[in-house]
Amino acid sequence: NPNLQPEKSMNGELNMHSEGSLLRFLNYELEMAGFYGLVENWILWQPSDKSYWEAQNIKSVQHSGLDASIAVNKSIKEWKLNFQSSYQFVQAINKEVSDESLDKQLIYTPENIFNWRLRVDRSSYWIQANYVYTGKRYITTSNSSFLPAYDIVNLSAGTRFKTKSNRWFHVQIDVNNVLDKEYMSVVYRAMPGINYQLAIKYSL
Repeated sequence: NPNLQPEKSMNGELNMHSEGSLLRFLNYELEMAGFYGLVENWILWQPSDKSYWEAQNIKSVQHSGLDASIAVNKSIKEWKLNFQSSYQFVQAINKEVSDESLDKQLIYTPENIFNWRLRVDRSSYWIQANYVYTGKRYITTSNSSFLPAYDIVNLSAGTRFKTKSNRWFHVQIDVNNVLDKEYMSVVYRAMPGINYQLAIKYSL
């Protein structure tokens, strides 16, 4: 879109960080952030009637929310346990308009996103499980229609080893959408059910 205007914004953010031991045998790291801002000429990518996404300016958007995350680690000899969880709450509200989108959430912007990851390492092998929850996303500026919330579970495992020439090989296999959920990230475009991916990386 050659007619895009640059964004202008005024933002404020408050952060908190804490780390230490939990229950005397787990190490943790906690982060929280609250934010608020007003943005003029907000650039929003959205589906167009041309079968592709376009960037457009929105006159004024008020955005605010909260980010929170925690990581917990534990090592026992060759075993390493890592758990991470995060939550995000975001409101992106359309302002300074005279139509039905006034004071409504921007399209494709979920208010709630939650995920956690559990990973176990032993020597050069690892396995992890990941859970992601995405709240409902409005697909009309009036917020009258929306895509429902969805959650998916992914599993992955991998290993790495050295060759005789001291080069690293990384092998990883992913099983995505383990529960074979039906969901859409974009309206009328179904996402795959359970699917698999194999990755082999060679370090030069």
